[in-house]
Amino acid sequence: MIVNNFDHPQKPDKSLQTSNAPLLLAVMMMITATAMVSGCQTDSAAQEEPRVTYVCRETNQIFTGTLQPSPVINPVTGKSTLARGLYCEKCKKWRPAPDPAVFHRNPLSWPCPQHREAMSYDGPIPADAHQID
Repeated sequence: MIVNNFDHPQKPDKSLQTSNAPLLLAVMMMITATAMVSGCQTDSAAQEEPRVTYVCRETNQIFTGTLQPSPVINPVTGKSTLARGLYCEKCKKWRPAPDPAVFHRNPLSWPCPQHREAMSYDGPIPADAHQID
C-alpha cells in the first residue's frame, strides 16, 4: 500500500520559530540603528549650505555666497545693495530680484525687463564673480 503524504500534511514545528523571534528582532533592530546612525554622518561638503547668486543693485556686480536675508552688504562698497540674483536665459544676464518690501509675490514671477520672460535663480556663475561669506 502507498501512503500519500498529501492526505495528512505535517504542520511545521513552531517551537523553533518562536524561540528565535526575540533574537531575530534584536538583530534587526541593531542593523536598523547602525544604518540610521551611519546614514546621518555626511562629509563636510554635503553639510555646507548651498551657494546662491547675488547682484549689486548699484554696480550690477555678481557675487556668490551662502543664503542670507536681503539686502546683503556688498563687501566692496560696504552698502546693503546685494539682492538675490535672477537669471534670464534669453539675454544670458543676472539681474537683481525685486525688493520683498515692494514686490510681495514670488520673485520668480518677476519678468526680465528686456524680454518680459520669467527668470530663474539657477544659471551659470561668471568666472569673475566675487565671493562673500
